[in-house]
Order: sequence, then C-alpha cells, then structure tokens
Amino acid sequence: MRWESCIDPCVERAGLVAAVEQSAVAIVITGTSGEIQYVNPAFTLMTGYSREEAVGQNPRVLKSGRQSAGFYKELWDTIVSGRVWHGELINRRKDGTFYTEDMKIAPVRDSAGEIVSYIAIKQDVTERRAAEEAQRFLASIVECSEDAIVANSPDGTILSWNRGAQALLGYSAEEAIGKHLSMLIQPEELHHIAPFIGQV
Repeated sequence: MRWESCIDPCVERAGLVAAVEQSAVAIVITGTSGEIQYVNPAFTLMTGYSREEAVGQNPRVLKSGRQSAGFYKELWDTIVSGRVWHGELINRRKDGTFYTEDMKIAPVRDSAGEIVSYIAIKQDVTERRAAEEAQRFLASIVECSEDAIVANSPDGTILSWNRGAQALLGYSAEEAIGKHLSMLIQPEELHHIAPFIGQV
C-alpha cells in the first residue's frame, strides 16, 4: 500500500512559510548570482536591514572587510560545486557595528538537479565568542600567575591547578585535579575545613 500525504499542499506550504518567518535564526535565500531574494524577520533583527532594503542586494552589503578574498572564493567554490559551506565570519550591521555570525549555506536544486538558489542559515554568535575569549584570557592570566590559584567544586574536588600552585605545593596539575582538597591538609586540621566543603 502506497502512503500518500493527506496534507493539502497549500496548507503545508503555509506552515513552512510560517515556520521560516518565525524562526529565531536568520534565513536568507539568494539567486545563483548572489542577489538576495528573501530574508526573514530574524535577519532584520540581526543586521538592521529590512526585507525591502535587503531584497535585490548582494550579501556583500554585510561585508566587514575582515575576511580575505580567498575566504569568499573558498565559500563560493564550495556552494557552486553543490556542497554545503559552514563557517564563521565577521559581518557589519546597517548601523556599522560588527558582529560574528555562524553561517551554513546550502544549494537548492530543481527537479532536474540543477542549482537554482542558495539558502543561508545565520546565527549571531558575537556574545558567545566574546565570552569564550574572555574566559580564555582569564584562564591564561590564572595559568601564568606565580600565585597559587586552585578552584574546587562545592564538594571539595579540585577542578583547576595553576603553575603557581605546582611551585608552591609541589603537586602537578595531573596529580591534583580530580582529587579532594583534603590531600593538601594535615589530617589533624581536616575538621576546620569540613563545614565549608563536602565530606572529607
């Protein structure tokens, strides 16, 4: 028995359009030469360009100048060959501010298998990347400090151990991380720390 969809194609299409329009990620459809044919509201929120301003433009309107010509050549070579491109780039909003976006571009083919357009799914990852960079910077400061800096979980498990801790306390990070703080305390002093950390 052959299964047939009982969903009316018009209803199905309306549902798809509603999903794209309400998506939290920016969606852009371009022609094969790169002209923008469609953007959803999330694109406007991310870039500041309205649908009317974006349609007919080339996505290079967002270009920040932070990527090389080779970067864009590799992107176009990938999608023109029928493959999906995925990466991050820095773009410029309408107001001139920069943002980092995670983007995936896929070719759209017609019934004959010919590429007729491209669909890009874009997500602003500026804040996430800034937080990661701040975390890396803080980690490098901690690691390079001559002071002993040790982080532990509420139950007293050692989570991080810098070079200062190794120099002062004699244990390498490999020896200390994952162990309990009690390894650093004389047995007769354990009762002093018990109220502040987990069972020792």
